Amino acid sequence: MDPLESVMSPASVASAAGYREVEPFNGAPYAHHWFEKELATPRT
Repeated sequence: MDPLESVMSPASVASAAGYREVEPFNGAPYAHHWFEKELATPRT
C-alpha cells in the first residue's frame, strides 16, 4: 500500500488496519509512505 499523503493520515489508518511502515519499495511518484502487512499462513 502506498497512499497519497494529502488524502489521509497514512500512519494512523494503516496502523489501525494492522500495517507497518517500511522503506519505499517502488517508484510510485506520488507516494510518501509505504506499508506492509504480514498475512496469516494457511492451515494445512
